[in-house]
Amino acid sequence: MLNGRNRFILMPLALMLGACSSFADLASKIDPTVKSASVAYKEPDGNTGTRLRVVSSGIAKLIPDRACDDWLAPGGGVVVSHVFGLGIDNSLNNKKIGIPKDGEIKNSSEVYIRPKQPIVIAYDVSETLGTKTWRCIATGYFIPEENTDYQALTGGTGQRCFINLSKIAIDKTSNAVTYIPVKLEESKDCKR
Repeated sequence: MLNGRNRFILMPLALMLGACSSFADLASKIDPTVKSASVAYKEPDGNTGTRLRVVSSGIAKLIPDRACDDWLAPGGGVVVSHVFGLGIDNSLNNKKIGIPKDGEIKNSSEVYIRPKQPIVIAYDVSETLGTKTWRCIATGYFIPEENTDYQALTGGTGQRCFINLSKIAIDKTSNAVTYIPVKLEESKDCKR
């Protein structure tokens, strides 16, 4: 049972949390990219056999079942975020599901993705250089193959950002991990 003192402490906390939720809802109506940062990417049900490791020093998002940027699409959201701020979901940070690698990989997350369906990878970073602040968003999509592992490296400096996508292969004789470049197709705003 709550006494008067506990109510005094819990009421402002509940109001703050409600305000944060309302702020995120309002902000997503003004700028839909806010919604995609306030929720985590939703993996398909079960092990699809197709996996993606995303390595990012900023915010990386996935938009499943789309070949265009639809920030409000069901299931879309943050896969890895090393930018901490109000409302940014980083619950998938450092998730590992066994994708092969050659050495230690930091600032990453591994998730299941749906094969044979387009998926958008988006990278978002803001940085202040001197007195100027810049924001860069890079997006692209691909259609993953069945039972295949992929790795997306995202990054950027000085107003240039990039996403490099590779298919991960294992050499059968040496067990060495190799990365085969995969072309990301250009994705544009779905409303255009």
